[in-house]
Amino acid sequence: MTHLPKINELSVNVLEVQRAIRLLSAGDELTTQLLSHNPEITQEFCLRTPLCGTYMNLRDDVSEADPPFIFSPSLSGTLPPCSYMHFGYSAQPSMMGQWRIPPEIWQEIFVHCLPDLQEVKYYHTSDLVPRPPSELDAPLFLLLVCRTWHYWALRTPRLWARLSVEVSWGKSYPPIPQALAWLKRSKSAPLTFSFRQNGDWAADHITTSKFLQQFLQHIHRWHHVSLHLSGALALSTLAKHNGVVPRELRSMYLSLVAPTEVLAMTDEFSSALNHFTSAPNFSSLVISGVNVFQCLEDHRHIRWERLTEIKLDDVNYIDTCLALFSMCKNLVRCTMGVLETAYPPASEHLVPPPGIITLLKLTSLRLNINGTDICRLFSQLHVPELQELTIYSCSQTWPQAAFSSWLERSKCALTRVELRDTRMQQEQFLQCLRLTSFTTVTELVMNEEGWLPEDWSGFVSRAAIEELTVREDKGGCLLPKLQSLDLSGRCVEEDSGAAVIKMIASRCHADANGVVRLRNFSWSMVAEYDYLEAGDLATLETLENHGLEANVCRGGTAWWC
Repeated sequence: MTHLPKINELSVNVLEVQRAIRLLSAGDELTTQLLSHNPEITQEFCLRTPLCGTYMNLRDDVSEADPPFIFSPSLSGTLPPCSYMHFGYSAQPSMMGQWRIPPEIWQEIFVHCLPDLQEVKYYHTSDLVPRPPSELDAPLFLLLVCRTWHYWALRTPRLWARLSVEVSWGKSYPPIPQALAWLKRSKSAPLTFSFRQNGDWAADHITTSKFLQQFLQHIHRWHHVSLHLSGALALSTLAKHNGVVPRELRSMYLSLVAPTEVLAMTDEFSSALNHFTSAPNFSSLVISGVNVFQCLEDHRHIRWERLTEIKLDDVNYIDTCLALFSMCKNLVRCTMGVLETAYPPASEHLVPPPGIITLLKLTSLRLNINGTDICRLFSQLHVPELQELTIYSCSQTWPQAAFSSWLERSKCALTRVELRDTRMQQEQFLQCLRLTSFTTVTELVMNEEGWLPEDWSGFVSRAAIEELTVREDKGGCLLPKLQSLDLSGRCVEEDSGAAVIKMIASRCHADANGVVRLRNFSWSMVAEYDYLEAGDLATLETLENHGLEANVCRGGTAWWC
């Protein structure tokens, strides 16, 4: 009975249920195909089809939910759960009718109930991993609705093929028996799992080793794997893969918290990484917390040319970064952190080719790099299809000339730009806004935090705000496609609050002359240097009432207030 309010909330739109059920007249196989390609209809169908009967049975006031369909008590005790599908008499026959719902359709429906993968950030990279098991989400929630759903949920392997495990203080969530039950129910379905070791205690290492041994027994089913490990024991266990090729493996996230120990285990690291990336369809590699090229015996054993996504947050030299670009010709998404260390360049054994490096398929590029190295990257990299660009730069000056030349040579049409800690000057920011590649930008994120010079005034000047403001007399503005604007830290010139709100209002009312209406605005202000007047706040509230999603810090002692 605990979940009945949620069930009742989900059973609002019966007409959508009726449309979904009519799909069944097309035949079982075609219906399954239609549902698999229409998640919206599937979710409506799944969440509401059997709920009418469950809702009507509330008057029985039982602690365990009844089967969703009503039939004779004599039948309910003798028929197996699969028969409920064939005798489905609805509580509302005029709306629902009598329907035979085949098991494969139930299974397809249930799979669409799984929550979306969540984004988890480790170091400078992020990963999509399954959510922790919860009775408020599928598959556990499906077990609580009624006996029929419980029966078919347990017999839908793909429901149990996503698992997230965390180990802390020697204990795991979920416990080992529950995790093994999920693995057993998933049968031969491809596995997507996340394993995170939070501590460095001896008990943590032992529990982690036990879990990895169990997962390695299913290595032939690995599909997407996220491993956040600590210490040498976990890596040693991972290297004992018994030579079984993970033929289903598409992507791997590997985060190592103890790089000092790993550096002394080149054999184990090479064995594990070379083996996992040898999967026939492997295409995405993310390594965080350790420099992969200092741990691999020979980087040539990895088939870099097959990778479409790569994330490495600890590359020591720009030479290594450029050499990787030359080896990964099929890259679509890339995140790279070039952080100079005391290691000699020879330790990475990679030398880039001379001349221009062209990546014809690259659409997303995230860089954490200093000013000197980024100039060299701009001079050698050609990315004509680039759409999303993120740059974290810790330099004292921003190389605007090299940046402009790079984009003009690439002739790319950017849709999302994120610039953080660039120390950009006001005139340089205006030059960025006027670049041809920026005319297609729909989302702009600017952030300036950390150490700033005493004479810092913010690179988003009043002149730039004026150029971004829509005016009827000039018939347009910069960034005409902009739909989302995020300003964080001290990136806006002081005492420009009124001008910013005026600019936002002009773009919210614009939907002509090639200017798209602004839909999202976020501004985290440092209270010591800027405030919004009461009239500006009233304007912002009016814009929110007309559809603008706004998040503005309105006072306090810091931008995160």
